Amino acid sequence: MAKQNKTGNTKVIILILAVVLLLVAGFVPTLAKMVTKSSSVSNSFQPGKIVLEANTDGEYTTITNTTQSDVGAYIRVAIVVNYQDYDDNSIYHEGAIEGVDYTIIDVADWIKGADGFYYYTKPVAIGQATTVLPQISRNLLPGDEHKQEYKLVSTYVFAGVQSNTADAVKNSWNATLDQNGNIVSVA
Repeated sequence: MAKQNKTGNTKVIILILAVVLLLVAGFVPTLAKMVTKSSSVSNSFQPGKIVLEANTDGEYTTITNTTQSDVGAYIRVAIVVNYQDYDDNSIYHEGAIEGVDYTIIDVADWIKGADGFYYYTKPVAIGQATTVLPQISRNLLPGDEHKQEYKLVSTYVFAGVQSNTADAVKNSWNATLDQNGNIVSVA
């Protein structure tokens, strides 16, 4: 009986060694893969940069896309209108109101968005310019004689969005484009 017990113990020991060997054989390659360093992968992203320049001949202003890359731009402007003193250019305390004190005219290729900005309807290629920015025309109403001693001055604040993807202008400005990529409305 002692021989059977010894043989049974040997079989159990061999079985345990086989299981341990299988576990080690499966664990070592897994550990090696977990420890092995792979080369790093970088995913760099360079946002586009739009450079716009206002050009004026003293009376009319346009905006030129002077970006130094291959990106066109959609352009919008905010028109800020104030009364200013003729002598020292100080701003009159009463603000100018569109439709009351002045009217926006000459808006060829520009549309007014629901947010009050004026949007150039076409994407502007590099080196190209918009048409003339919308102009203001002064309205003098009876009782506003005191305002005649002040000039009406418009300041244009402009910005651009890349035109290489229609989603940029749709998402940034909530614009609707036609099939040619021209802005038709801004909500």
